[in-house]
Amino acid sequence: MEAYQWIHPAVALFAVLLLAATAWTKLGPKKYFRLHYGLAGATVTMMIVAIGLGIYTIVRCDCLDDWPPTVFIHALLAGLFLLFLLAQATMGVTMLVFGRKPRLWRTHRRNAKLLLGLAVPLVLLGVTTVVLLLLS
Repeated sequence: MEAYQWIHPAVALFAVLLLAATAWTKLGPKKYFRLHYGLAGATVTMMIVAIGLGIYTIVRCDCLDDWPPTVFIHALLAGLFLLFLLAQATMGVTMLVFGRKPRLWRTHRRNAKLLLGLAVPLVLLGVTTVVLLLLS
C-alpha cells in the first residue's frame, strides 16, 4: 500500500470512534446534550471526509484489478452507512429546531442503534481489505 492509501483507514477509524462517543453521550445512563450535538457535527463531517478519501483512493490507484473483492462490498456498505447517517443528522436537527416529537425521537434512537450495527461490518470489511492488500 502506498502512503496516501493509509490516510483513509486512519480518518475512518477516528470517525467511527467519534460515532461511538456520540452515541454514548445519549444512549448512556447520563445524557450530555451539548456534547452530543458537537460530537454529532464532527462525526458527520469526519464520515463525509473518510468516504471522500476512500473514493479518492480508489480513483487515484488506477489498479482496479488489484483490489480485493471486499473493497467493493465495503464501498457499497459505506454508501448505505452514509445514507443512514445523513438521515440521522436530519432527524437530530429537526428535533433540535422543532422540538422532540415522540415518534421522531424513537426513530432517531432506533436509527442510532442501526448505525452502530452497520459500523461493525463496515470496520471489519475495512480491516479485511487492508490485510488482503498487505498480503498481496
